[in-house]
Amino acid sequence: MSACSGFFFYPMKQMVRTPADVGLAYEDLAFTTSDQVKLHGWLLHAEQPRGLVLFLHGNAENISTHIGSVYWLPEQGYEVVLLDYRGYGRSEGEPDFPEVYADVDAAYRWAQQYAAQKQLPLFILGQSLGASISSYYFSTLPRAEVSFKAVALDAVFSGHRDIARDVAGRSIITWPFQFIVPHLVPKDYDPKAHIASIAPTPLLFFHSPEDQVIPYQQGEVVFSQASEPKTWVTTAGPHIATFNYKANRDRLLQFFDANR
Repeated sequence: MSACSGFFFYPMKQMVRTPADVGLAYEDLAFTTSDQVKLHGWLLHAEQPRGLVLFLHGNAENISTHIGSVYWLPEQGYEVVLLDYRGYGRSEGEPDFPEVYADVDAAYRWAQQYAAQKQLPLFILGQSLGASISSYYFSTLPRAEVSFKAVALDAVFSGHRDIARDVAGRSIITWPFQFIVPHLVPKDYDPKAHIASIAPTPLLFFHSPEDQVIPYQQGEVVFSQASEPKTWVTTAGPHIATFNYKANRDRLLQFFDANR
């Protein structure tokens, strides 16, 4: 399993910007995981907050680049917690499964407390690998520990072996490995196997047929396995460019507003 961590995680240590560089009020956050790894994150502040969003980003770079997906939310009244998994940005350690779920747990516990203290509804937004991580982690929480109101998933893949097989088969060089690599990849955390357990919490799915990283059909598989209430939104454009488009921003805001 550890040998395949590089197949899913592409961390970048360099921080290319801060929220202040795009005019946002923020504070640095520090999380400590159950295995004592120190993680870094940001809290984006809203002037008159009406909700808190825990954002889990994709497999490459770090929060300083992925902020492009959520920087617009504070202006709409939603504060945002951004987490860098272990090995990303200023976070310690090396990313791997299942340790990454301890990272999400640390950030979620912090977000729970903050939301309760500020009397704000809590929402989850996961993109790409972050969507797949969300599908497993939040579906396996005991019901008594669920305090989020709704979950939005953008470009989720159906299973770790599914995406490994797909990526390996895209190149003539790696094509033979599509029959080998999947057997080295964990399948215990597959979104398609766990997504139904998020119910009765509402789910919103975004996916683009033009996505060249996570096949549209894999998102459809996860959606088919999810229980109601659930909503599917077909978008346009490349991978995780979803919130570059106002229509998708408006759809996400409608979803959050409806479940506050």
